[in-house]
Amino acid sequence: MAATRVVRSEETALKRRIASLYEQCAEDMERAILHYGEDSLTGRRAAALQESMQEYVHRLWQEIGDEAQRAVRRGADLGTASQVSLLDDALAGIGITTSPSFASVFARTQDEAVAAVLNGTIYAGKHAGLSRRIWNNEALQAGNIEQIIATAVAEGRSAPQLARDLEAYVNPKALMPDHWNDIYPCPFNYKVDYNAKRLAVTALNHAYYQGAVMAARQNPYAEFLHWELSSGHEIYDVCDLYMEHDEGLGLGNFSLDNAPLPHPFCRCTWYIDSSKSLDEIGNELGRWIGGEKMTGWMRRLGSGKEAPSLDNTSGYRYHEDGTIVVTDDWKERFHPKIPSKYRSYAVVETCSGVQKQVDRTFYDADGAMRLQIHGGSHSHKPAYGNGGAHAHDYENGKRVIYDDTCLDGRELTEQEVKENGDIIPES
Repeated sequence: MAATRVVRSEETALKRRIASLYEQCAEDMERAILHYGEDSLTGRRAAALQESMQEYVHRLWQEIGDEAQRAVRRGADLGTASQVSLLDDALAGIGITTSPSFASVFARTQDEAVAAVLNGTIYAGKHAGLSRRIWNNEALQAGNIEQIIATAVAEGRSAPQLARDLEAYVNPKALMPDHWNDIYPCPFNYKVDYNAKRLAVTALNHAYYQGAVMAARQNPYAEFLHWELSSGHEIYDVCDLYMEHDEGLGLGNFSLDNAPLPHPFCRCTWYIDSSKSLDEIGNELGRWIGGEKMTGWMRRLGSGKEAPSLDNTSGYRYHEDGTIVVTDDWKERFHPKIPSKYRSYAVVETCSGVQKQVDRTFYDADGAMRLQIHGGSHSHKPAYGNGGAHAHDYENGKRVIYDDTCLDGRELTEQEVKENGDIIPES
């Protein structure tokens, strides 16, 4: 519920920013047109004006696109964070405030949720991605403005007259000029920024939904999505059907694989829920942190190892056998780009070479890359012990070179061998 309130606040701020973009565009257009003076707009002057106005529209929708993409990332972040909060709140309820970093479990989920909205794969059937919808709206608005300018030129209106008309059309706060219907064939749009707001707000909400549902599928305590009508719901629509839905999980409850996607500008409330209380979840997690085997939980996280313990001297976590806990498994990615900045205390696991050698990248408290452990010799003659496994240290985003004769790698320390023993070849 708290996450929903944050999303609503994000919506309001997003709509204000888009309205401000339109107001600024209207002012810029008016200022540019007034440079043409009092004369009528004909010939090359009219063509030049058309071109410059198209550029203003293009720039406007570029900025709207940037806002929408930021909204998508923010929405996905809030969605996955809602599942992290559920687990953290459950532990806090039993007095555990120093808990494992559950956020790392859902890190890849957040990226996948963003991609689903940007690419349009979140929608059933054939739907365009966000960039195509941005382009379509830009083309529609540019076409309307082109028609307004062409009509003004044909009617012999001066540059100042057109400037006032166009400023009124693009500024969402402006009123329709009295002469509008007598001159222009296209109707005056009282909500000129409606499509932009609808697109961006929908992207925000759908990213929030996708992040929450995808993260919930990885959370063994998340069982269903619950739907409630908003207090201002007056017109009967599909949301009433969602509220009355019953598939055996209770009224208004959907299994996660059957959860409906909210329609654009939907104000209803939905949230991921569980049949277990927070106390029950907290007690189970507490036993897991204490070392008890929780095979179902670990299977859902994609690991068959024992529960990890916390290292009080750093943010890294370790299994009972002393090996490091990997926060991000990227072994299925083809030649992934390893970022120099990432999450605090992240441990990213990747594959390299035809031999499927496993490597690990470690990040420090500030999220800066500090170490890479390579679990082999990259199919070359081993230059190091431990089957060719070696390390690379990083400072300020660059590999450390130890001397002029040595490779930029080094032998593993005894502690590093222990922490990464599960990826180091047997001697």
